Amino acid sequence: MKARKLGITALIATIVTVSLAYASNIQTSDPGSSSDPLVSKSYVDKKVSEVLNVVSNGGTAQTTLSQKDTDDLMLQVDFLVKQYLSENGLKNDGNGSSSSSDSTAFKPVNVVVGQTLVGEEGSEIILRRGKAVAVTGQDGIVDLTSGGELFNGNAVSINHLLMVPRTDGRGVKVTENAWFTVKGGYSIVSQ
Repeated sequence: MKARKLGITALIATIVTVSLAYASNIQTSDPGSSSDPLVSKSYVDKKVSEVLNVVSNGGTAQTTLSQKDTDDLMLQVDFLVKQYLSENGLKNDGNGSSSSSDSTAFKPVNVVVGQTLVGEEGSEIILRRGKAVAVTGQDGIVDLTSGGELFNGNAVSINHLLMVPRTDGRGVKVTENAWFTVKGGYSIVSQ
């Protein structure tokens, strides 16, 4: 079992390394060129399955991983590639091209007691550490994690994804020094 986990870990590392190398070349290659060939999903799935079969058997006999194991592995690889692209300010639009954009990545933001993080239309806010309450008018801030809405004075839950619907002063006021991750436009207002 340990050998299988070690093999799968090695496979993930190999796939991520190859994917990251590929992602770093995406910016300079034309889709469909010899340096950035177009391939079908079934071809990639077949090749990944072949590698998984070899790794799961220590490089010898052929057996098949369950579809769930294969799907889980592909989700992990996809997550790692997206994380790499996000951390490097790149955005993959799904057809091989990438671009740099600050508004598409979550950025860490430190806010101290008494300050308010005010979001612009479409901004996404996640409270990572500390405490904060919602600052709203008549309408609230959407809590996408719970599927509800926060109104003025409601406590913001740690790790809940909030979305500001309009640029009208809605945000979160910090009651205990806090760290947020924020995607989209925002300002910090001292009161």
